[in-house]
Amino acid sequence: MKTPICEVCLKSGILCPGCQQKLDRGEVTELDVKIARALHKASVRNKEVKDVRFERSIVVGDLSILVVDKKDVPVLMGKGGKVLKSISNQIKMNMRVLGDLKDPRVVADDLIRPARLLGVNTVFAVDGTNRYKIRIAAEDSQKMPLTLGDLQGLIARLTGQEVSVVFE
Repeated sequence: MKTPICEVCLKSGILCPGCQQKLDRGEVTELDVKIARALHKASVRNKEVKDVRFERSIVVGDLSILVVDKKDVPVLMGKGGKVLKSISNQIKMNMRVLGDLKDPRVVADDLIRPARLLGVNTVFAVDGTNRYKIRIAAEDSQKMPLTLGDLQGLIARLTGQEVSVVFE
């Protein structure tokens, strides 16, 4: 398992000096440590979780987003979402799992569920830059787990692309 903290810190209840330094510098958050330990516990019960590559977590409101390797998303979502539910119960937050951060369409679709994504348009600016316009069904606005502003900022931060989110 690959996590932001070392194997020794996963197994013990305390952080080694190196991992404590990462935490103090802000490279790793307290939530990253909790999730990494929860994943380690889950790996004892579920052998597939041992190969998961957990990169980081991001908190927006009451939602925690786990950023993992693309191939590890099905492992965490798995049968009935047992692994994800277990981690969610341990950290007492709702969770989403993201694997592919390059495509704004995939990121948006994963974050807005159960709301419907109508489409993602590429807007070509005169100066040669691209911007993405993410269109969401207006009747699904109440189903969104995030506010429009939070969603727009989060997608831009995760993908590194300029985006705008609109209801249609």
